[in-house]
Amino acid sequence: MNPYTSTVINEPGVMNYKDYKVEDFLLDEAFIAWAKKADGDAFWQAFFQEHPTQKAIATQAKNMVVLAQEQIDQQQKERLKSRILHDLEPEQSNQEEPRSLYRTMAYWPAAAVVLLLVVGLAWFFAVRPSKLFGPATHQVYQDLVKQAEVPLVEVYNAEEQPKLVVLSDQSSVLLQKGSRLSYPKSFDGLARRELYLSGEAFFEVAKNPEKPFFVYANELVTKVLGTSFTVKAYENDKKVVVMVKTGKVTVYANKETRIKTTATANRSTDGVVLTPNQQIYYNRSDAQLLKALIQKPALQDLGSAQFLSFEFDDAPLSKVLQLLEQAYGVDIVYDEELLASCKLTASLADEPLFEKIKLICLSIDAEYEIIDAQIVLSSKGCM
Repeated sequence: MNPYTSTVINEPGVMNYKDYKVEDFLLDEAFIAWAKKADGDAFWQAFFQEHPTQKAIATQAKNMVVLAQEQIDQQQKERLKSRILHDLEPEQSNQEEPRSLYRTMAYWPAAAVVLLLVVGLAWFFAVRPSKLFGPATHQVYQDLVKQAEVPLVEVYNAEEQPKLVVLSDQSSVLLQKGSRLSYPKSFDGLARRELYLSGEAFFEVAKNPEKPFFVYANELVTKVLGTSFTVKAYENDKKVVVMVKTGKVTVYANKETRIKTTATANRSTDGVVLTPNQQIYYNRSDAQLLKALIQKPALQDLGSAQFLSFEFDDAPLSKVLQLLEQAYGVDIVYDEELLASCKLTASLADEPLFEKIKLICLSIDAEYEIIDAQIVLSSKGCM
C-alpha cells in the first residue's frame, strides 16, 4: 500500500509526521522539544522504524535545531564576536603587521560565515516563517486538527486523479492532488459535522438541518446545511477561495481558530452569504473578504432552463434581464424606468452569460461591471 494515500487515525494532539518536510519539522513544537533533549524518545524511535524514509529528513531538522540552540547561546556569541574583533585588530609590533593582515584576511571569511549562520538561525527561530513568508498555512491546518475534540481520519491525495471520500452521512468530498482532509469517522452523537481542509476539494453535502456542516480551510470557515461547493486553500496561495455550485453557504473569517460553542456554530447572521455562481476571495495578507461572480456562471435549475431558447424578437429588455436572472441565479441591477423603452432582437442561445450581457450592452449602447457579485448595467436609455 502506498503510505502517502493511506488513511490514518490521528488522536487529538498527534500530528501525521509521515508527510513532513524539513520546514514542517522546524515548525512543530513537539518535534523541537524532542530535538533539544539529549536522550531518545520511544515515540520517535517507533516512528522512524515504521517510516525509515523520514529519519534522514527529521535528522536534518534536528541538527538544525541543535545547532541553533548551541549557537544562540549568548556566551558563545560573545566569544565568537570577541574572536572576530581580535582577528581584525592590528598587531602592536610593526614586524608582525604583514603576518597579522594575512591571518585576518585568511580567517575572516570563515568567521563571517559562522557569524551569519548564528544570526540567521537566531532570526529564523525568533521571527518564524509566518512573518517571513506570510501565514504558515500548514501550521494553521495542524493547529485546527490539534483542537479537534474527537479522533479524526486524515486522507492525503498524492495521486494525479482526484480522490473521492465518502463521509458517514453520505456527503462526498472530491479531494484534489496534494490536498489533505481530516474528519470524524462518524458524526453520530456530534452536534456539528466539522472537517478540516488543506488544499482543494469539491463538497456535496447531505442535508441535515439539525447538524450543520463546517469546513475549516486556513483562515476561512464555510457553513452549510446541504449544498455543493468548492474550497481552494493551498498552503502557499495568497488567497482562499470558496465557490458555490448549488444551494447556499455562509463564509466568515476564522478569527477564533475554530468554533467553540454550539450557539456560535448555529448563528447565521455573521459572515458573507453565497448563492450559486458566486464566490468569495479571502486575501490572507490584509484579511479582507471579496465577494464576486465565478468566471463562467452556469445555468441553474436545468429542468426548466433546458426549454429556454434565448431567442428574442423585439422583446422588452426588462423581460430579457429577468430571464437571465432566473436562468443563472444572479442579480442584474439596472434603471427600470430608464430602460423601459428598450427592446432586444437577438439570438443568445449558445453564448455564456457574460457574452450575453456584452451583446445586450452593444445593442443598447450600455456598459456593465461586476460589483459585489451583482451585474450592474449603466446606460443612457433607448430612443
